[in-house]
Amino acid sequence: MEIYKRNGQKVLFDKTKIVHSVMAAYKSVGEDFDITEDAALNEHFNLKNLNNWCVEELGTLIPSVEDIQDRVEI
Repeated sequence: MEIYKRNGQKVLFDKTKIVHSVMAAYKSVGEDFDITEDAALNEHFNLKNLNNWCVEELGTLIPSVEDIQDRVEI
């Protein structure tokens, strides 16, 4: 799956960047990131779910970084 970066460049989607960002957010507020959250992120951001979300909600197969960021914040 590809996404558009903020500069407009099209790149391959890297789920590990989301996981690291969420882990950092947990750490910044003194919370532990455990296996439950990791499993939930993996389910939420698996390729099939992302492709379905992109088509159904955005009407495109290539979301932007902002689209993904909005999905993380849900």
